[in-house]
Amino acid sequence: MQVTNPSTGILRVDRKTKLTLTEPTIANSIPVVLGSRQLWVSGCVLPGMDTKGGSKVCQDAVAMDTCKEALLLCEMDGHGVGGELVVQHCQAFAVNYFRSRIDSALEDPVRFLTALCEDCDKSLNEEMDCRGAGCTAVMMLYYKGVLYFSCIGDSRAMLATSAPPSQITAHQPARGDDKSLLAEIMQRRSVSPETTFTAVQMTQDQKPEDPAELARIREAGGVVMRLEDNTGRRVGPYRVWKVEGLYPGLAMSRSLGDGIAHEIGVVSTPIVTSHQETKGMDFFIVLASDGVWDVMENQEVCDFVEAYRHKCIRGIPHPKELTSVQPDTVTIAQLLCEEARARWIKIVEAEDVHIDDISCLVLELQVGGERKRRAPVRTIVPRRDVMDVPGLDRTVKHKTVVFVDPLRDAYTPLLGPEESLVRSIVEDEQSTEAVVQDPRRSSVSLIPLGMHSL
Repeated sequence: MQVTNPSTGILRVDRKTKLTLTEPTIANSIPVVLGSRQLWVSGCVLPGMDTKGGSKVCQDAVAMDTCKEALLLCEMDGHGVGGELVVQHCQAFAVNYFRSRIDSALEDPVRFLTALCEDCDKSLNEEMDCRGAGCTAVMMLYYKGVLYFSCIGDSRAMLATSAPPSQITAHQPARGDDKSLLAEIMQRRSVSPETTFTAVQMTQDQKPEDPAELARIREAGGVVMRLEDNTGRRVGPYRVWKVEGLYPGLAMSRSLGDGIAHEIGVVSTPIVTSHQETKGMDFFIVLASDGVWDVMENQEVCDFVEAYRHKCIRGIPHPKELTSVQPDTVTIAQLLCEEARARWIKIVEAEDVHIDDISCLVLELQVGGERKRRAPVRTIVPRRDVMDVPGLDRTVKHKTVVFVDPLRDAYTPLLGPEESLVRSIVEDEQSTEAVVQDPRRSSVSLIPLGMHSL
């Protein structure tokens, strides 16, 4: 049925989209013993869905390994044709590299994580054709109470703490055109945990509109711009392009693989951060792909995990066969991914988008019993100013940044529209109604809107 929006006069095509929910390829929760401490790691990968009925290959992956009282966590998100093969290669490479070079990892974790990413990229180009495919990578090395994070692309790591630092090193990018819809979903699905922690972003999403990244890309002959539809409206995030053709269109300034993009300034050198664990005040860490971060704010993820991690099951190595998804039937990582998917379904009802692959790792530094008091929370307000970047929209810049980046002395990122929920550029504006079909589950949205009252 075709109808006309009376306020805009734009033709809309109303249609129903049937979604058969995918099962997780990974959904586990295992104990990790490091010296005298026992921690818990939970991981989940939920394949995305093509809302137009086509097939979609899952390109997300997570990995975990321990050696000599050190813990390595990896989350990777592939893209492009063959992105799943890139992810598989990088996942295996990271674990093998960690085990074979454990002594260098413990001697200099920052140098180790940097070398891991750069050597992984070299091995990709030697072993497969990945000129048009690649992946993001966020990794965490935990050793003797220090957390080291390396980030390439827009996968992200977040720490839940009751003692946030006085200065922050990263900040969630400003929302793009989808912010109104996401704000509505956030309001409807918010939770209120008994204990409130502060979400501290430990990695910086690497976007091509960041002035330093932009300068490097332009110097290499690349162009950074957004797409426009036939009305001249800008659509989606800033992307990296070759001057002579509309490719590769990569929406990040650093990645593994992506040989064509690497010819025009995209690099595989990660940005590395570190954090000295505050015993008794740092509680858990979340590493996740943009399948989570595109639909949930950092603080939302923090609140959600704290509200349900004590109620979720632990000690399962493989996904369980489920008839319903509830806190007492799944791990905290799967519950978080299912919550993200429930939000994607609400977005599908309003916009013509696919549901992205969704993956995460949750490391619980403290488990114990459920706390009944609210932890002290300090509000973090980063100092900002507004400036213009030639050829780009106005964006927001941090004045205080403490990243370790071998490519430059100071990392001063501009916060621009985040890559999220990109519409296909079509002639007509489309709206959809999502109908979820899954005989193995009793709930359409999986996690009911009133779940926080359980």
